[in-house]
Amino acid sequence: MEPIENKYYEWIGSKTYFDCLSSEFKSKTIEYKLLNLALYLKDGGDLHYAINSYKLNRAEYILRSLIPTLLYYIEYIRTGKKLSVLYVLLKKYLSEYQLISLLAAELSARLNFEFESNEDYSVMKKIYKMDIGGYVIEEYLDSEKMTKKENLISIFKGNLQDDFDLGDFNENLPIKDKERK
Repeated sequence: MEPIENKYYEWIGSKTYFDCLSSEFKSKTIEYKLLNLALYLKDGGDLHYAINSYKLNRAEYILRSLIPTLLYYIEYIRTGKKLSVLYVLLKKYLSEYQLISLLAAELSARLNFEFESNEDYSVMKKIYKMDIGGYVIEEYLDSEKMTKKENLISIFKGNLQDDFDLGDFNENLPIKDKERK
């Protein structure tokens, strides 16, 4: 196991970050959590490692909220909203591993900073922030020129770099009975 040298690791390994159904999750704003997750990655953290550590010794009923939490984060960071068609597509086609990879890529791509100075400009302080929103699913729909799988990949990747690979998924998955209701 990797040594825990990343100060954000201790913060993000809790229900506050990965259990959207818990009362702890509501104790911090989503923007605060996304920023800390992005800073964890910036400081060399591995989101797969952090989530696997989080999952250790957790009850199954608690872990059922992990995927909805990951979907919520991806949806929010891209659109600034909580639910949309993107949420449904990601849930249907991507595995937990792929969702973690996608969230990590989004967090890394959307973290930026600006400089803030004090009154006499003697000290410049770097202030990190997250870019939220801006994703419009319609921009990535081009079904006439692409196969269904290529179209889904375009939707999932959004404006992430071309070299980002989600891995394989089955674009022909049947709709589950629960999703129809």
